[in-house]
Amino acid sequence: MASRPLFLSASLLAVVAMCGCGTSFDRERQKTLYEVQTRQFPMAAARINGLYGSNEAGEPLAAGGDTGKQAHYDDKQLLLWQMERGLIASLAGDFASADLHLDAAATLVDERRTKSIAAETTTYLLNDNARPYAGHGYESIQVDYYRILSQVVQAQTAAGMGDSAAAPSSEQAEDHYEKALSRARRMTLDELKETSDEADEHRYRDDPFARFLAGLVIYALPPSSRTEDDQQFSQVMFKRALDAYVQEQTALGSDPHFHWEVGHRPHVVERMFLRHCLAYDPGSYEDEAKHYGLNPQPRPELPSGYGSVLVLNHVDFISRPRILSIGYATMAPTLTSDERAEGSTTTNFSIAGMGFWAKGPNSMVAADWVVPLPQDILQHMTPGGMAVFGMQLPVDADEDPIIAPARVHLTPLTPGPGAGPVIERLEVVSDLDAYARATLKDEQPRLLAKTIIRAVTKQIVAAEAAVQAKKAVGGGEEGAVVETVVNLFGSAAATVSETADTRAWTTLPNHVEAALVDLPAGRYSVEIENAYGDHPDGTFEVRPGQVTIVPARTYPIPIQNPK
Repeated sequence: MASRPLFLSASLLAVVAMCGCGTSFDRERQKTLYEVQTRQFPMAAARINGLYGSNEAGEPLAAGGDTGKQAHYDDKQLLLWQMERGLIASLAGDFASADLHLDAAATLVDERRTKSIAAETTTYLLNDNARPYAGHGYESIQVDYYRILSQVVQAQTAAGMGDSAAAPSSEQAEDHYEKALSRARRMTLDELKETSDEADEHRYRDDPFARFLAGLVIYALPPSSRTEDDQQFSQVMFKRALDAYVQEQTALGSDPHFHWEVGHRPHVVERMFLRHCLAYDPGSYEDEAKHYGLNPQPRPELPSGYGSVLVLNHVDFISRPRILSIGYATMAPTLTSDERAEGSTTTNFSIAGMGFWAKGPNSMVAADWVVPLPQDILQHMTPGGMAVFGMQLPVDADEDPIIAPARVHLTPLTPGPGAGPVIERLEVVSDLDAYARATLKDEQPRLLAKTIIRAVTKQIVAAEAAVQAKKAVGGGEEGAVVETVVNLFGSAAATVSETADTRAWTTLPNHVEAALVDLPAGRYSVEIENAYGDHPDGTFEVRPGQVTIVPARTYPIPIQNPK
């Protein structure tokens, strides 16, 4: 006859397995971020290959692994692999590779963003991470955001405005500017519209800074290349950006679970809108300023012989989804010292009067969930008597402390009238971390309801198997023991199979800071100064009447290399 220790050990093994799933994957993902921050880009790319089971021909299959002779793509993880590899290549300055990966990601976004009923229904039977990754709205927009930046930087380099010593090519510059503009139009017509269409599921309807960048691409073009349609496009994008900032402040600015770091319409956006309106439609300047609550004085004309530089500082890393373990009981398991050190907590909560516990980072978020569940599901929480019932959900850890935006130092390298060092404080213009946290928080009740239904279905199957096992041995006392053991192990297996889908584009920045600075035409060096030091970021050229876009990437706190 089976003994009670057998029951207890099976329960313990199931719970331990449930709480430990994903640890190795998350450690590898953290190593990737460390390698990106320390500019070990080839190693980071190889690690991404291993994490998502894809590689190009001649690339390592994993960090420190063998080289793959042929290309291999895991369809389930392909979008995520393309996004991660594209951004890593962009940070490494390998724009040819970045374009290939990000263009492929854009194609996959179009194919996968419209969720089919069949794909969603399948997740009631299988875990969400069993289906191909389709991405979230904010990630889809960022694919085009980085495609735009890549083409603008290559255009400026080809035009002789960057660091490259190669001979300028006006033909190549024109080609890259045209590609940047086409990607800007695609982003606003397709990806931003899709995000707006998903507003019923998510609070944010737009990405105002992405719209602003799309409109600013027109000003990155040489003045002689801008058409009437281009000017109209800028006007529409700047206006929609102003409106979207107000909407997002309302939607995201007061959630106690995360900080919306933008806080107001950025001055850089308001200033560029007024400048464009003054140049493009001066007759409506006063009325437009009044409509958006802006002070029309002093007028923001660009002085003769001046151009502008838009410095974009992409800061830190976006939050990574972590695993929150959930069990059906009134008392949560005890936290270990390591779990406490990692920021894990426990919380008891209830659904329809039934007690649950949550264990993991930011577990208290579970207390806010309101989850509608069918009554027949609640009646079958442990259909076979003694059972192990548990599951997992993705959750965000607590936010790091917010630091002040960086300052940018612009130093002239060519003498000229009015040229001199300039120091400008940047401002937060896009909070991607808030998008990620809001997205996950908005989806958690639905994910929990779906996970419970799926987990209970598995438990019912396990209970039925236990009943059949009892019948197979002829019932009686021996049959009762067999039924209990089969149900216990079956329910434990069902519990272990419930793994959280924590897939996300984790090399994205936490937020973006920006400053728009007017400078006399000439060449300048740029250096970003934040709370953790100075970060030289090369040189650039300012040309009259044109905006030079200078993207940078900084990290406020060096992350540790996981062992």
